Amino acid sequence: ALVLAAADASRMGALVAELAHVRRAAKVPLVEAVLLVNEARAGARAIEQEAQRRGFVASDAGTVLQVNYETRELECVFRLHDAAIHSIAVNEGFCVTASADHYLRLWPLDFSDFFLEAQHKGAVTSACVSPDGLNVGVGTAGGTIGVLDVGTHAYHTLLRAHTSDIHDMAVRQPPPGMHADASGLGVGVDATGNTSASSGDAFSAELATVSSDGFIRVWSLDTWDPLYEFESPGQV
Repeated sequence: ALVLAAADASRMGALVAELAHVRRAAKVPLVEAVLLVNEARAGARAIEQEAQRRGFVASDAGTVLQVNYETRELECVFRLHDAAIHSIAVNEGFCVTASADHYLRLWPLDFSDFFLEAQHKGAVTSACVSPDGLNVGVGTAGGTIGVLDVGTHAYHTLLRAHTSDIHDMAVRQPPPGMHADASGLGVGVDATGNTSASSGDAFSAELATVSSDGFIRVWSLDTWDPLYEFESPGQV
C-alpha cells in the first residue's frame, strides 16, 4: 500500500513509478510506503524544509528505504528489524515501524536508534499515529488492538477486535476545540467565544480496522464500542 500525505498531486504519478523502480532495484518485496511532506492542518507544527521531501519504504527484509522526493533517488537503507516490516507510519516528529519480529518501534527521522519499543507475543501487523502524535495505535496478528502512549510510554491492550491479523488501521480525532456533548452533537468554541454545533459523527474520535477475517470495523475511541461493521469475504 502507498500512503501519501498532502503530496503535490502533479508529482504523485512520478513518485509511484519511481517506487516501482526501487522495488526492482532492492530485490526484496516492498511492503508499504509513506511520504513526509508539509501538511497544513490545525495543530501540526511546520516541517522543516529538508524533511519535507523524504519518502520511507518498508520492506520484507526488515529494512526501510529512504527515497528523495525531489530527485526520486534511493538515498539510504536502514536495517531496523530482524524480520519483515508489516507497517510504517510517520509524522513530523518520528517514524513508527511494526514488524513480524514481534516489535513495535519508534524512531527519530534519522533512524539513529529507536527511542521506544514494545514487544508483543506475536507479529505486529499494523500501526497508525494519532493526529496529535501523542498515541500510536497497534494491530497484531492475533487480532488485538493496543495503544502506546508516546509521552508516558504506557502500553494498553484494549480488546480483541478481529479473529485474524489486522492488516491496517486509521484514526480520526475531532478538530482542536471540538468535542461531542451529551446529546451527541459536536460542540466547538470559535475565536470570539461563540459556540457552534454540528453532527456528532463529524467530530467523534474513531478508529477503523481492516482484517484478513474479512471484516472492516469502526470503533469509538471514547468507549471502544463498535460503531460500524462491513463484511467483504475474501477481498480484505
